[in-house]
Amino acid sequence: KKDYFRANFVELEDGTIRRLLPNNLSQRTAVAKLLLTREKQHGNTTLMSTKKVYRHLRNGDYVLVNRQPTLHRPSIQAHMARVLPGEKTLRLHYAQCKSYNADFDGDEMNIHLPQNELTRAEAAELMITYQHFLVSKDGTPLTGLIQDHVVAGTALTMRDRFFEKSDYQQLVYNAIGSHSRRKICLLPPCIWKPKQLWTGKQIISTVLLYIQPADEASLNLDSKSKLSMKSWPSKPNATNIDLMADTDVIIRHGHLLSGLIDKAHCGATLASVVHCYYELYGKRCAADLITAFSKLFTLFLQYYRGFTLGIEDVLLLSPGVSHRRRLINECRTQAGQKALQKTFSLSENSNEEILIDEFAKAFCSKTFDERISKEMDINYKTSIDEYQNQIIKQCMSHLFKQFPDNNLQFLIQSGAKGKNY
Repeated sequence: KKDYFRANFVELEDGTIRRLLPNNLSQRTAVAKLLLTREKQHGNTTLMSTKKVYRHLRNGDYVLVNRQPTLHRPSIQAHMARVLPGEKTLRLHYAQCKSYNADFDGDEMNIHLPQNELTRAEAAELMITYQHFLVSKDGTPLTGLIQDHVVAGTALTMRDRFFEKSDYQQLVYNAIGSHSRRKICLLPPCIWKPKQLWTGKQIISTVLLYIQPADEASLNLDSKSKLSMKSWPSKPNATNIDLMADTDVIIRHGHLLSGLIDKAHCGATLASVVHCYYELYGKRCAADLITAFSKLFTLFLQYYRGFTLGIEDVLLLSPGVSHRRRLINECRTQAGQKALQKTFSLSENSNEEILIDEFAKAFCSKTFDERISKEMDINYKTSIDEYQNQIIKQCMSHLFKQFPDNNLQFLIQSGAKGKNY
């Protein structure tokens, strides 16, 4: 509403509550002029020393946000509110989802508004989100980027990603332009002729150098990305695969020289780039780095790369279809036999008649033990899972489109979503 940011009531020193009419400007002006004046005390009655103004929540107010069940301390944290006109839902930064164990299926959250300066100070200094970067259970990072941001970070830092000057400056400004901390130092291009070009790694380097304190030494780091060498397609008997796979993350004096910024370095992961900034430069720098990364990755994904899954990402080549059918037929005929052989401690060469006899003896006996039924059920599920894993491996290795062109594999291998088999 147009008249949202306003006061509704004023509580006087004697406890009287005066309603402020929304369209009566003269009344509001008169009450505002009397806010700092004190009413006279009558007799021995102890009166409040100040007036209270009942106003709407406005931008910049500190609020306490909680999602039930409150499983640990970071389940309730302080945030700075921003009122969005016309919205009926809460908006929350992706980096805080792990703290609240929150997802996107209609979770309900509670907001508490501090009512005095003491609680506001506690919220701003003790309960603000960047004070809970590490979980108190084991000291591992709790705050990190997820899903779309992980995909964008991985795609941005690949070796074949180049940007012209205007794009480079636009991405850098979108990431750190709102900080206004100091002058942004741009890097020279990595390619001069026939056209000046910058890499995605240089964009990350520009952000890293800007976020770190000016009087501190720059970061040096040797680490690994989540993407393994096996993810990259290679020819048989190929050499120096580790050098071409770009899986080694190397940072020298704040410059990202090699490696990908995937979940291992922008997510809630131990010894990530964000975690290193937390240990070296403090909580606020780590929070600023996560904010800069999220803005950078959002713009890159929206305007430069995009991400979607299509039918081509799940199509199989003919050998993959043949292997899948063979494993499914083998599972139908042998999974049950393997479960019975393991349950009754029989050899792998036991034929079907022996298995049926042992099964009948066990279940028709007067001294039937229910533990046999449970054990057989567990062994059957284990056998099914083994075939399922084999089918998935065969499908992944015979996809019509391979990594990094296959967006399904890109999603899984980067750590954004899904399980890697």
